[in-house]
Amino acid sequence: MTPPPAFPYSSPMTKNVLPTIRETRGERPVAILLGATCKKCGEFRQADEFPKDAEKRFGRYLSACRICRAEYDRRYYEENRDRRAEYDRRYREENRDRVAEYKRRYREENRDRRVEYNRRYREENRDRVAEYYRRYREENRDLYAERNRRRRARKANAFHLDQYPESRFEAFWRGHGLDPDVCLYCDEPAEHLDHLVPLSRGGSHAFWNWAPACSGHNLSKGARDPEEFVAQLIAEDPNNPKIDMALAVIAVARAMHEGLVARG
Repeated sequence: MTPPPAFPYSSPMTKNVLPTIRETRGERPVAILLGATCKKCGEFRQADEFPKDAEKRFGRYLSACRICRAEYDRRYYEENRDRRAEYDRRYREENRDRVAEYKRRYREENRDRRVEYNRRYREENRDRVAEYYRRYREENRDLYAERNRRRRARKANAFHLDQYPESRFEAFWRGHGLDPDVCLYCDEPAEHLDHLVPLSRGGSHAFWNWAPACSGHNLSKGARDPEEFVAQLIAEDPNNPKIDMALAVIAVARAMHEGLVARG
């Protein structure tokens, strides 16, 4: 960018700076920064292309523009990767409570942003996410075995109907207009049977509490209440055409669940 012609104010302290006069206080001109020449790349830059620094003249760090500063930071981190990793590790150990509080506050203040990021990441990296989960299961077989043991225990204590096999599930939901071969929450093929009211929250292990779900939605739902999960889906995509069906299916499951609870 070619700098504009010189203004009647100059500063011997900052020869690379091009200010302009916006106002005067008595006979003394007040300089407002217009731009400056970066000392690293030699290019003239607008004022907002330099990092802010309240302690510097004009409130900007004028020795390097944002582009040069970013390149310097990138090169520094590459050349000092181990040193930086050790510093970060030591800082986290010495400031556990402070780091935990920061992460908690960040999650609360950026809930919608994190949900949207995670959803987009899963969509754009399906194979990578599937490979991650496959490798994690292989490397944590004992953890998965213990998790499945607890789940079987909850299932054994949950209300269930032995006389109704899982095939009854298809007839029940087809009668309510639901395709059991397609995910309740999207148009992906169904891979899992989702317990709408989670077993950990007293849900039944019965066909009215099952819903077809793709692996992504079933895993992301976890042990949350179905209404909470659908609220998240609405926040992600208010025009999702599957929302009305999901709410209707959840209403049926919830009614059956509450009826069982009422009867004890």
